[in-house]
This record gives sequence, C-alpha cells and structure tokens, in this order.
Amino acid sequence: MFPLTACQAFTGLETVLLTLPIVRYPTLPCNGGVMEYSILLLDDDEDLLELTRCNLESINHLKILPFSDPFQALRRIHLFELPDLIITDLDLPGMNGIDFLAEVMRLHPAVAAIIFTGHPEALPRNCRYPVILKEPNAYEHLVAMVESILSQSAEL
Repeated sequence: MFPLTACQAFTGLETVLLTLPIVRYPTLPCNGGVMEYSILLLDDDEDLLELTRCNLESINHLKILPFSDPFQALRRIHLFELPDLIITDLDLPGMNGIDFLAEVMRLHPAVAAIIFTGHPEALPRNCRYPVILKEPNAYEHLVAMVESILSQSAEL
C-alpha cells in the first residue's frame, strides 16, 4: 500500500480535495555509477563516418553524435550541449576541420578535439590538435587516443 497525500485542485468552478498515492521510485546511479561521455563525430564521407562510429562503439559508455555537415554540427553544439570530445575530418564541405574547431573554441575554448584525416599535407604547421591519419591501423590509434583523452578529462 502506498502512503497517501492530500492536495487541492481547482476545477474552474470549485476547489476539490484529492487524495493521491505517493509513489517513490528508487534512485539509480547513472549508468551504474559510470559517467557517460559524448563524442561529436564529423566526416563528410558517410561510409567513413559509419566505419568510425562502429569502431568507437567498442568503448563503453559513449554517446556518439555523427554528423556529415559542419554547419549542422555547429548548430547542435550551439543549441544543445558541448560534447566531451570532437573528432573531425579536415576536408569538409563549406568549412575545413580547423575552421570548424576554431568556431567551436571561440565559445568553448577548453573542448578536446582530434583531427582524423587522410590529408596531412593540408594541415597548418602550427596545428594544436592531435592528428591521426586515416590508414589501415588508424582505428586502433583513434580508439586508444579517445580512451586516453576521456580518462584524462575524468581525472579533472
């Protein structure tokens, strides 16, 4: 039997007294006490976007937000929340990955980011972001770097 509580409700014509059960739901720790991280993944190549997403799903407690359009990704960041990590391709339509990150960093200077590209020759010499080249064993390196960055952010 549930404990009961009384409350008043105004029907528009009269005030009535209602007796309602008090239901208490058990509080559970988020994901069993483990923090969930979000990663915004940006690549205009839909096949590589899906392949990268699938490889990252090997890491537990990740929420992956895939985007193929940098302007939609920026809109998502501005309207909702900043992800814990951004992984972006360098060569994107309408804006390159460096410009995309600069726009994000303008409002959120501490966001972690990785550039995942097949065109390292297009990187500026003073690139401040870690870079992983898209090559046969790139996904092993990417997963290891993501785990390292997220574990460092958990320690802060």
